[in-house]
Amino acid sequence: MDNRLLLLQKLYNDLADLPGEDYEKHLSQLTEEQPYLMGFLFNYAEELSEDELDFLIHCALVVSQAFKALTYPMQMISMEQFEKVVQTQVASFDKFFESEAFSMEGLFQACSSPDTVAVFFNSFLDNQEDDTDQEHWITVLMAINLAVALIEESVTTELDA
Repeated sequence: MDNRLLLLQKLYNDLADLPGEDYEKHLSQLTEEQPYLMGFLFNYAEELSEDELDFLIHCALVVSQAFKALTYPMQMISMEQFEKVVQTQVASFDKFFESEAFSMEGLFQACSSPDTVAVFFNSFLDNQEDDTDQEHWITVLMAINLAVALIEESVTTELDA
């Protein structure tokens, strides 16, 4: 596993181990920094169980904390950026479903960061007890992908400045 994925795994575990009050501080900070992302996640909750929503929010926190740990500057994404990312990612999934025979590897390749999304999604599946249908898993995968892509969009580079 490369260093980037090891960092994600470490942050995933570290955040999960935080006392509730400290975790809530991170959640509040992310909500202030990325209101469009968090609004999207809470609106998407209609499609998900409470545990799935918690997992999705945790993934967004992990990716955000990873960029901060790497000292990448981040900015609040605008509504225009939000819409662009969502349209791009939905188009990527649509293209996959139109052109590919279904495979998880192919589906991960349609994601903004295939390795990152695969790590989160596989972790999610490892913790599932019921046998939910494939369509629902794709809904969860797409939500993870959008959360990751939206956090990535918030990262600024010197070229952006």
